[in-house]
Amino acid sequence: FVEIVSEGRKMPIDKVKELADGRIFTGRQALKVGLVDKLGDFYDAVDIAAKEAWIKGKPVLKYYTAPSPWSILFGSTAQSTLQERGLEILRVLFIDKWLLNSK
Repeated sequence: FVEIVSEGRKMPIDKVKELADGRIFTGRQALKVGLVDKLGDFYDAVDIAAKEAWIKGKPVLKYYTAPSPWSILFGSTAQSTLQERGLEILRVLFIDKWLLNSK
């Protein structure tokens, strides 16, 4: 990771190692030491990513909302069987929480 940062930021590896001690930097601190190019918000980052990917026009953001157990059980998906819905509930309730807690 240190080598990747050193290459990407064009920063001597010794300088990167000085900074890589577990501290959390504010945006202003990261800018001052050369870890970021500029400050901005989420939408600024989306615009920059779109520009880098040669996307023309305003990028469209799609947000995903996980289904609630209620909507899984009683949702309008006519093709779903009760068994499939039960498995989906188990996945939502247990596996997703396990994955989040295992990081």
